[in-house]
Amino acid sequence: MKDRLAERVREAYANKVSLFFERLKAMNLSDKELSAIPSLFIPGWGEDYDSSFFKVAIVGKETLSWGNEYGGSLQCDLIAHEQGKYDVLASCRRFREKGPSEWYNKFWQYPATALAKLFNSTRDDVLTKDNPLLRSIVWFNGHSIETYESKGVAQSDIAAEKMQEIQKVADECNLSDFETFVKVFQPHVIFYFYRNSSGIPNRTFPSDIELVQKWGNGIVDEYRMDGRTILLQFPHTTYFTCGNLGQADFANLVHEILKARHVQFALCEDGTKCDFYHMTAVEWMTWVEFVRNEAQKYLHEDNMALSRKLMAVIAKELTKRNATMNAQTLVLVLNEVDKFRMDNWQYSPERRGPCSSVRGAWNTYTNAGKKLEAKWIAEAFTKLDGSYAWE
Repeated sequence: MKDRLAERVREAYANKVSLFFERLKAMNLSDKELSAIPSLFIPGWGEDYDSSFFKVAIVGKETLSWGNEYGGSLQCDLIAHEQGKYDVLASCRRFREKGPSEWYNKFWQYPATALAKLFNSTRDDVLTKDNPLLRSIVWFNGHSIETYESKGVAQSDIAAEKMQEIQKVADECNLSDFETFVKVFQPHVIFYFYRNSSGIPNRTFPSDIELVQKWGNGIVDEYRMDGRTILLQFPHTTYFTCGNLGQADFANLVHEILKARHVQFALCEDGTKCDFYHMTAVEWMTWVEFVRNEAQKYLHEDNMALSRKLMAVIAKELTKRNATMNAQTLVLVLNEVDKFRMDNWQYSPERRGPCSSVRGAWNTYTNAGKKLEAKWIAEAFTKLDGSYAWE
């Protein structure tokens, strides 16, 4: 199946990145100056972000150990561009290879604690490399070019004024702006850990952004972007760690805000055993709409491949809540997909179809070496007696 999100990222950022590199070359910076600056920041996202029910973005000046497959500096990026090798997905690949689970610093511990609060998990579990919550976030840096004050910049090799000029060029090429980011990734909620002390609106915010409310005695600014995306702007986590806000208090504050805004971040309650005959109409339609919307992304796939893709997506969402769904309910949900209805390709919940369909999906992912998806499927779907459907 095509990675639709990767295609959107290339479409949105490739020309902007090329323009930036061409303007960077025209600045006639020395190799020493370019090598002093960390790699270009382009958004990186988890493998399951695009199919996640709750899309959350983590944004801020987080740069520890940053680099990409071309190296750790802007000089390496420019060389790759000149050789025709630079790919805007380099940041994403680096993010998946290394990422928060390996970096495990205070910056990532704060949003991980908030996600743990929302999903009744733990911070350390969220920061496990293959945790479905960690695989369902997108990361964006408020500065596509690092700031001069960063520990990652070799300050002795470049002047602050030069750094500011490069940042300005990147901004003019729309590499740091929230408008492009939101258009491409369409997050429901953004945690933005950066706020200047002057109170001047962030330089990368769109002009029509709306300040809705302040929370926590002014420590959080709640904005609306694009009419629906909630942006919660905080001071950077380095401010929090100086005794100003603990991780648990931060998580409680986020939970309070999202609860007040009626944000639905999961498809079911923690530990639920999903059964069609015990669901409310609202719960049922939430599952149906989620699966229908996901299916719309892959209309050119054959029905069997699409069905198994959707099973893995449903299993991932169940895993986030430590929940299960019996196979009969699973196939009833799948039978609501418009493509299956039009093709008269549906499962029979009364016969052997439900459990054998789960077993077939488990075998497909196992044989393809996709052990994580196979594990989700194995643990998420049950027989009516509660035993695993795949067995």
